Amino acid sequence: MSEVKTGAAAPSTVTGIGVVDSTGVVKPLGGTAGVSLVVDTSTGDGVLTGDGTKNVATAGTRVALATTTACKWVVVSARPANTGKIVVGTVTCVAAAGSERGIVLAAGQAAAIPATNLASVYIDSTVNGEGVAFAYGA
Repeated sequence: MSEVKTGAAAPSTVTGIGVVDSTGVVKPLGGTAGVSLVVDTSTGDGVLTGDGTKNVATAGTRVALATTTACKWVVVSARPANTGKIVVGTVTCVAAAGSERGIVLAAGQAAAIPATNLASVYIDSTVNGEGVAFAYGA
């Protein structure tokens, strides 16, 4: 994460996609330069509008976070009680060990992702029944 701006007149900008570690520090993921999450607090852009939870019933079977739900960003957090890994991504995400595709999260980690619809954000898990909590803004 290279830049965060605050204040009523300027948008808050987070460049890149990151993972929040167990100490609450946001760490950038490699290879994501140029992806931005912009929250303009002066216009109400990006205001928190909802949250939810989602589980993967059968490991290896990815599921969308929700049905059609417009958004501008989503923060996805792997549940602290999870024993396996969660992967967040598109319809092609994979959590299977050695074949991971997407953003891999251990228990308690989170990722902030620019998105236009929760139906296009998927999760997969390495353990049946494990999942995430999420919050989104529009």
